[in-house]
Parts: sequence; structure tokens; C-alpha cells
Amino acid sequence: MLDWKILVAAFAALLIASTVLVGGFGGFGLTDIFDKIGDWLKSSPFGGFFEAPMASVHEVDVILKPETYILKTSSSINLSIDSIDFVDFNGNIEADFQEKTLVFTEANTPLNIKMPLQNITIRDIRVDKIFLEGTDFSVSSDQLETTGENGTIEIFDFSGEIKFSLDSVGLHGNVSMVKGNNKDIV
Repeated sequence: MLDWKILVAAFAALLIASTVLVGGFGGFGLTDIFDKIGDWLKSSPFGGFFEAPMASVHEVDVILKPETYILKTSSSINLSIDSIDFVDFNGNIEADFQEKTLVFTEANTPLNIKMPLQNITIRDIRVDKIFLEGTDFSVSSDQLETTGENGTIEIFDFSGEIKFSLDSVGLHGNVSMVKGNNKDIV
């Protein structure tokens, strides 16, 4: 029973070694060989062992009502507020809902811009993880609607738009997971 596995492994090793030594067969490189082997394995009865799992994506609307909120961008953003244009901004945006201030701090520079809190929308933003404790929140998606008071919320792999208002932060977009009070919501 193991004979055919040894034969396939030996053949694959021989094919890879000869391709590396010869430098490819007419443009048929090493990555092409791995792609062909992967295609063959997917169609075999053992295909499920070799496929990487796909992260699920959920569309959500989240409203956060913290005392302060610090947005740490995972990528650069462009934003216009009144006559101020932020181009390729990469850093932290802190909204203090008690003091009604908004502070932009550029990463790796001493630049800080402080202004009165106002309604702004940041489009096409990606944030790897958002974690807040002691905040009120509401999460809605196709599947459910959940709220929490003075709780903990974690949002993973967010991409979409973030809206700052005078008393809350709204997120609309896609996430891989949302946890509220240490339980999976989405």
C-alpha cells in the first residue's frame, strides 16, 4: 500500500531536482511544477489535506460609544477635513468624546494635529484589530443584532469605512470575526 506513495514521492523529487539543475523546461519553472502537483493533489482523494482554509468574511455595522477611541491604521489613508488634506496618513487618530477633540499623530514623526471633534468619514481603510474595554457597542449583520454595555469588543481584519460623530464611532464593512465580552458574535 505504501509502495505507490514512495513511487509518487520519488517521481516528484526527481522532477523537482531535474528542473532545478537544468533550469526549467521551455519556460516550465519550479512554481509551475508545484502548481501542477497542487492541481493533481486537489483532484485526488487526498485533496482536502492540501488546501489552505479560507477565512470567512462577514459584512457588519458596528457602533462604538467609548469615552476615547484610538484608531491605529494598518495602511495609509487619505482624508479631507474642511480645508485640511491628509495624504498617505499612517498613524493614530484619537477621538476624545468627553473633550470633543480629534488628534492625528503621524507614525515615526513628532507631528500631532489637534482639532475639534466633528463628523468625518474615512473610506477604504483597513485595520487588523480593534480592541476596546468598558464601552457600549452594537453589532448588526445579516445573521443577528447584538448590543453590549460597558463591555469588551474585539474586531478582526476590518476593511471598509469608519465614521466619527460627536458621540460615537461607526464602522461599516467586512470583518473576519467580532467578539463581544469574550464570545464570538460574528
